[in-house]
Amino acid sequence: MRAKKILSLEISMRIETHSHTCHSLDSLSLVEDIVDYCVKRNVDAIIINDHDNCELDADERALFSDKNITVLTAIEFTTQEGVHVIGIGDAIDKLQAKMYHYSSVEIVKLLIENSYYVLLPHPSHATGVLGNHKISKEGQGFLIKNSHFIEKDNFRYGPSKSEHLSQIDEINPKIQCLIGSDAHSAKDTGAYLNEIDCSSENTSEIMTLLYEGEIAHIYNMRRSRGYFAWRRVKKSKVYQAIINILTPDTRRKIKNFLHLE
Repeated sequence: MRAKKILSLEISMRIETHSHTCHSLDSLSLVEDIVDYCVKRNVDAIIINDHDNCELDADERALFSDKNITVLTAIEFTTQEGVHVIGIGDAIDKLQAKMYHYSSVEIVKLLIENSYYVLLPHPSHATGVLGNHKISKEGQGFLIKNSHFIEKDNFRYGPSKSEHLSQIDEINPKIQCLIGSDAHSAKDTGAYLNEIDCSSENTSEIMTLLYEGEIAHIYNMRRSRGYFAWRRVKKSKVYQAIINILTPDTRRKIKNFLHLE
């Protein structure tokens, strides 16, 4: 994998490479709120990759352009195996389909055929290329070999496993490492940024420089160890059994008391 390098040129662009809006089923983030956080955290460009759709309208795009923020369109596809694959490109909406429509290999083939960029998010997570157990070894290899980017760190799910990153590097040493906010809440926008030497508003040029250039990783926010420990508890069978006993109202009261999201 390409090594991270601190930028030295005066002209640079800070890119939020993994963000969701209210067009995703699991996000309530209004575009105007996302724009506000972009301004607060000096975001110059943002990749909007809503789950299985690309429905940002002209008025919403104008909110970004009014603040001189470049929007790069993308879709985070949910494949038949449950693996998430992000495709990035100006006309990505023509591949829009319901979740589970494409197999992992099928969607990556289509993305490459259409000259789109491919990003594999949170590879060690259950929805990642190496954390998922429904995709075959051959399928995993195909996805990694034909992708441009991998997330080595994800604000929502944490760092990718070192053994997974080594495995990815063996298969595709040209793959570029990014860090992703995976912002489902507007306040998480810009938590993790990728900075490159660039002053363009052209999507193709930005993505080319992101893939071929040197990237500086900027951490504006950090999750605590307790946050990830709590996520592991929530996945346990004991926790799920207890939760299923409680009423929704009781669950809300407990979350409010403990200040948990």
